[in-house]
Amino acid sequence: MQNWRVDSAASITAETMICQLAGMCNGAATWDGAGFSKFDVSFGHSLAEHVQAGRPWTAKQAQAALKMLRKYQRQLGGAVAVDQFMQNPTFRTQPIDPTAAGENAAAPTNDRVLSSRDKAAVFSFRYDPAVVTAIKNIRGEHRGKKYWASWDANARVWTVPVNETSIFQIMDVAEQFCFASEQRFNEYVARVREKTSENRVMVGLNGGRNVMLVDGSIVVAVPNLEIMDEFRRELECA
Repeated sequence: MQNWRVDSAASITAETMICQLAGMCNGAATWDGAGFSKFDVSFGHSLAEHVQAGRPWTAKQAQAALKMLRKYQRQLGGAVAVDQFMQNPTFRTQPIDPTAAGENAAAPTNDRVLSSRDKAAVFSFRYDPAVVTAIKNIRGEHRGKKYWASWDANARVWTVPVNETSIFQIMDVAEQFCFASEQRFNEYVARVREKTSENRVMVGLNGGRNVMLVDGSIVVAVPNLEIMDEFRRELECA
């Protein structure tokens, strides 16, 4: 947060650009190069809804928003314009740090918890439609077996099988929506990344997220056209 700047009167801020993308977005029913992709649509709109409701982002949400501005830079004036903005990112409202000490700090929220049960990740949280949508989008295939998120009506939690492919989707949702996660999830991510780090192409794509090397085969966890374009470009340079 050292180079972040707050200016409530600025015409161009991280918030205005996220809202611009949300305004373009058609829910990703089709791929038209405008707005958020299907993978980002729920989180992108939740960020915009925070802005419209006058609620500040958390520091983690602000960091994730800046990453999204990079990802969608072609819709925001191009790489040069976004690079210039990123040199000193401006926010309309100061992002908050729920863990910060002090009387003016926001109280820590503990209603969003990512825990483990057997071989599954368990999402526990107060109902939020944006979070539910994001969790429902966790699905894919690992070693020939499909996986998806399931609602446990008895425990009133969402569960997702944990494997080398699903873990990155799970952690994306946890990070985007500020879940308090068990340390074992971070340790598992580190082990999976170490396992695949010898493959330069895999590491170059999204920090190892969404695209994995499984038993010598390349697996795309999320069928996202932007990711596939990155993948093709990396292969051409390999």
